[in-house]
Formats: sequence, structure tokens, C-alpha cells
Amino acid sequence: MQAAHGPDKATKGMGTKCRDSAAMPLSTDCHAKQHRVGWISFAAAYLPGDPLVICAAYWRAWPSRAAWERANG
Repeated sequence: MQAAHGPDKATKGMGTKCRDSAAMPLSTDCHAKQHRVGWISFAAAYLPGDPLVICAAYWRAWPSRAAWERANG
């Protein structure tokens, strides 16, 4: 599994990844495919909804999120 950083234009800059709260776990193969086809095409073909909504749900459900936020602000 790899962290696939979603299409969050609000926190992504040139050559950077977006915030960790806008990431979802994908298999290595799916992550590579997402990079090849782009988020819009990948989401339309493989996800049940908006990638950022899915990322937010994973972030809220992550058991270690509170500890990570305390350590990383």
C-alpha cells in the first residue's frame, strides 16, 4: 500500500505533494495507474465518489491521527 495524495489544489504547489489529510491508500499498481491516467480519469473509472471526500474519510478514521497531529501540528 502507498499513500496516494489526492487532487487538492488548495495545498499543492509545483513539485510538491498536498497535505497528508488529502491522501488515500492505494496498491502500488493502482497508484502507478493513477499517476499514468491522472486523478480525474482514475476516479471516474475506479472510485465510488469524489477523491477528496474519500481521502477525508480515511483521515478521520485513521486511529493514529490525533497523535500525528500533535507531533506535526
